[in-house]
Amino acid sequence: MYNINITMTIHQTFTPAQGFLLIEILESSESPVDIAQDEAKAPSVKGAVVAIGPNKLHESGEHLPSNVAVKDVVIFKTYGIDDVKVNDIDYKIVPVENIRGVLKNEN
Repeated sequence: MYNINITMTIHQTFTPAQGFLLIEILESSESPVDIAQDEAKAPSVKGAVVAIGPNKLHESGEHLPSNVAVKDVVIFKTYGIDDVKVNDIDYKIVPVENIRGVLKNEN
C-alpha cells in the first residue's frame, strides 16, 4: 500500500456582479493625491480597478456604463462595500455608484 500526497494550487478568477467593481486598495504613498474627508461621513479610499462586472441595468431597460476601465486608479466611498480574498489577495467589491472619480496622470 502506498500513500501519495498531492498538493494542488488552484488559481481562481472573480467576475463582479452587474454594477460592481473589484478593486485592490492602494497605499497612500502610491498616489500623490491626498483625500480630505469629513470624519462624520464614510471615508473615501484610493484603489486600482482589477475587474468590472456587466453594466448595471437601469429601470428604463438601458444598461448604464461604468465609465471606468481595468487598471484605472479610482477614489471611492467605503459605504456598502464587501471584502473578498481571491488567490490570497484582499480586494473590495464596490458598487459603481460609490466611485467618486478616476485619477489620471498628466504629462
